[in-house]
Formats: sequence, C-alpha cells, structure tokens
Amino acid sequence: MKRGSDGVVELPPSMNGNGHVALRSMFGTEIRVRRESLAYLVERLSADFHRPVIDKTALTGIYDYAVAYLPEGMHPPAAPPVAAESNPGAGPPVASLEERPDAFTALQTRLGLKLEPKKAPGEVLVIDRVEKTPTEN
Repeated sequence: MKRGSDGVVELPPSMNGNGHVALRSMFGTEIRVRRESLAYLVERLSADFHRPVIDKTALTGIYDYAVAYLPEGMHPPAAPPVAAESNPGAGPPVASLEERPDAFTALQTRLGLKLEPKKAPGEVLVIDRVEKTPTEN
C-alpha cells in the first residue's frame, strides 16, 4: 500500500478518491476517509476498543480525514519499521509504536474530536437456567 505525505495509508487508485481504508498492523491503526460521514470512524473505533462508541457530535456532513493511532493494549514490535528507501513509492515511514499517539490523543490533535469514556446503561443477556437435554417447543 502507498502512503500519503502525512504517512497514513492512501486510498487505492481504483476507488477514485472516494471511500475509506483502514489498516491495522503491528504499528497501530491507520484510517483515511474521503467524502464520508463520521459513521465509519465510529464503527472503526468500536472495533478497536471492543466496546460501543457513540457519536454525540451532531455533525452530519461529509468529510475527508486521515488519522493514525495506537489501539489500547497494543505493545511495541520486536523489530523497527522498514525504511521507506527499501520500498520505493511507499511514502514516509510509519512512526514506531513509541511515537504513535493513542486514539484519544490522535483524534483530539488531528481531527479536533474528543473521546470521553463514560458508563451508560446497556443491554445484558441473562441465562436463568440450563436444561441438560433440549425439550420440544
């Protein structure tokens, strides 16, 4: 995959600059979006955090944005990233994990969005009992 001048993965040329791409590697998550709402970002963050993320921005527009961050619980790789010189056309090297910000910092500094962890009521499935053998309905 080719990287843009900001070091974040670019959209494939076949997409004509529309859509989104997300890359998760040992160097974190990279997201580039063109002409889309914040719904994709919310979906991606929910997957990385393994819990619901709710958009309370009231922003309904279509946006272009790129952000790279280190998901929760990710640990530095054993080897340093490969230099761009060994992969011509790859763009700037990806920041090492020590340099890549967490999602909270990256979203605040790059996109002006603030993530706030909160507790909220949610649905819970409770199993009252288990029968050893299934019964007919």
